Amino acid sequence: MTADGDPRNLAVGVCGACGKRRYRNRRDARRAARALYPNQALRAYVCGEFWHVGNTPAWVKHETARLRVIGLDLSIAATGIAYRDGTTRTVATRTSDGDHRLLQIAECVHHAAGGELGPAADLAVLEDLPKNAHAAGITGMVHGVVRATLLQADVPYAVVVPATLKAYATGRGTASKTDMAMAAYKRAGAEFTDDNQCDAWWLRAAGLDRLGAPLFPLPGEQRARLEKARWPGTAPPGGTS
Repeated sequence: MTADGDPRNLAVGVCGACGKRRYRNRRDARRAARALYPNQALRAYVCGEFWHVGNTPAWVKHETARLRVIGLDLSIAATGIAYRDGTTRTVATRTSDGDHRLLQIAECVHHAAGGELGPAADLAVLEDLPKNAHAAGITGMVHGVVRATLLQADVPYAVVVPATLKAYATGRGTASKTDMAMAAYKRAGAEFTDDNQCDAWWLRAAGLDRLGAPLFPLPGEQRARLEKARWPGTAPPGGTS
């Protein structure tokens, strides 16, 4: 609430790109909309790091849908996938299936990346192994199979270490799984059945942000953390970070 208690005064300047009033978050934008336009069903929408009120411009509505980005939180037991439409799932495998689990994961990633029907994803964002665990056994095998699958599908991929993803989502590289889930709920009202889906969702969000179509505004210092990730073109495909 502003100092004078009037929600009509919640704006923090004017957007240099479109000339509309800027608001710090969706809550402020929606409160201002109800006060300024009580008889109109206007919505709050994101523009850069701020929010506006009104009818969403076509470029805002379509940019995220146009970009086909997927997020992959890899694990032999429970791989989280965030699909291009923002939905998520966990690929749970059985220990009794042995190395056939690798094929199950590869098939699911192939489908998420576009499959035979296409079009192929523009970008896949993977949670990388921590720097001190690049020789990790079975998880390293999963990464190898998945990266080969993406290369065969001509889908460029980025790798983001856990600490970088946590810092992007919450501002702290030591954030807990609960912190990550709460940040997703706070920013987008998103909820998940497990932390694998949550991490995959944040990986997709990071990819969209990197490509210029953020799902929601984040503080500049959090978005800057993405510079530490390895994006296509910054290192040879298949190299180590």
